[in-house]
Amino acid sequence: MDKNQKLLDIIAIRRSELNNRELAIVKIFNLKDDMLSKWLSEQIEWNVLERILIDIRKELKEQSKIINRE
Repeated sequence: MDKNQKLLDIIAIRRSELNNRELAIVKIFNLKDDMLSKWLSEQIEWNVLERILIDIRKELKEQSKIINRE
């Protein structure tokens, strides 16, 4: 395998990893929207929503750190 092919393989792997993280972030935002809707329709209490939002914020910060490291 030549040097260029190796680099292309590495780039493909990184793009796949970033794509997976982006999909995870989209799922997190969708979860946030779903939880906000449930709170607005009084299906969950504020303290439950608040804990969920804090967890979401932590996960987004962690994903951001991982992406910025690479």
